[in-house]
Amino acid sequence: MPRDLPPEAGAIFRFIAERTGAEVSEARIETLAGGAVLRHDRLDFTLSGGTMPGPQSWVLRRDGASKLGLGLTRAREFALQRALFRAGLAVAEPLVMCCDESVFGAPFFLMRRLDGVADGAAVVQQGENAALAGALGAELARLHGLDLGGVLQVLGAPPEDAATARLAELAACLEADEDPHPVAQWALRWLERRKPSPAKPVLCHGDFRTGNYLVQDGRLAGVLDWDFAHWGDPDEDIAWFCSRHWRFGAVAREAGGIAPRESFYRAYEAVAARMIDCGRVRYWAVMASLRWLVIALKQRDRFLKRGECSLDLALTGRRVAECEHEILVLTSEPGSRARPALCSKRAGEEGCEGSTQSGFRDRPSGDELATLARPIGGADPLAMRAAAIAGRERASGAAAFDDCRAMLATRYGAAADRVLLERFAEEIHAGVFDRGTAQDDALAVMAAITRQKLEGSNPEFLAAEETRGPSSRTV
Repeated sequence: MPRDLPPEAGAIFRFIAERTGAEVSEARIETLAGGAVLRHDRLDFTLSGGTMPGPQSWVLRRDGASKLGLGLTRAREFALQRALFRAGLAVAEPLVMCCDESVFGAPFFLMRRLDGVADGAAVVQQGENAALAGALGAELARLHGLDLGGVLQVLGAPPEDAATARLAELAACLEADEDPHPVAQWALRWLERRKPSPAKPVLCHGDFRTGNYLVQDGRLAGVLDWDFAHWGDPDEDIAWFCSRHWRFGAVAREAGGIAPRESFYRAYEAVAARMIDCGRVRYWAVMASLRWLVIALKQRDRFLKRGECSLDLALTGRRVAECEHEILVLTSEPGSRARPALCSKRAGEEGCEGSTQSGFRDRPSGDELATLARPIGGADPLAMRAAAIAGRERASGAAAFDDCRAMLATRYGAAADRVLLERFAEEIHAGVFDRGTAQDDALAVMAAITRQKLEGSNPEFLAAEETRGPSSRTV
């Protein structure tokens, strides 16, 4: 065993030596980039003797410093990945599972490393790749077609209605969050009132998207990150892959930022032997944006509440407005007419909040982000983004939301921003704005708030709307 390894790395290689009955030499460990929920380390070493002699390249997969609170445990994910590997899917071979927390402080598993690029931005920057989209569509269809019900007891029993189960989960998460989220409540109402008939449950990946697969020489090399796998509706995976959130700036290429939607759809349909229903995909696309909104809040809380000092997690909290924007785009009906206020009372008649702080913005604040980014240095992309958000917020102040505040004040009277949003969210939840001009009025207010939040957090997201062309199939 090399003597110059850090203690943590030494513990891992000692564990490997014990499990394989071999001597470890030429050991190197490298922390891999990416993985907002879990951490990954590349292990390169040589085994002499034992059951697996020769040069090795493995990946260690383990929990982050704080947990998200969603998804599979490492042991369940390992069991799932082993079943998928044996079924012939393009996944890394799982090698060793360790539930003994004394080795590394938490359960972990080891798998064989696959060559390829996983970084979503880098994959998208390689340009349009219809063949890759087709390979992904075919692989997803093969996953959905697997009959593993008798093997995967670790996933529990399939739900009778996947949409009902997902809505209950997301509603509980929003109920537990301390901030009001009117657009999220709007999404819950919309989804509840338009639930499609249940599809036969299939094994879903749960996070099938660009950034969670490997590309080698332009071809699919493997599908990664199975911690969100579950029994669900097949259209949930399809909508998630095509969601705008995972196009990495290539907004017009609707299939994961790599190709038109049609390339992905055709390949999936050929293997699955069923036609994709665009109405169902639209439903699950709204669900995808709501689910990503909830995950963003949970990632934010790993920083705000659990003390994980990560600028990436903190900035994820400012992506909520992106989810809200997509929800409003996807749920708007043709011919709807937004109105300027919630009722006929004059805006500002009873006055509005004059605080220098705005409760309309998502958290963390720009100042909190700038403080967290300062030690990192201005050249870091995340630090630059944090500094830009802080600068825009200081320049605009609470006055940026004066129009939004006035719209809500016409209905609820002068009150703190948070109180206005709470009352608005409560009425949306109660169905007060379900139809007619009341609905149009509420959508206008939600759109105004969301747009202003994006002006501060991510104006590039708004600018990219101009490049958004017509879908190859209506979603």
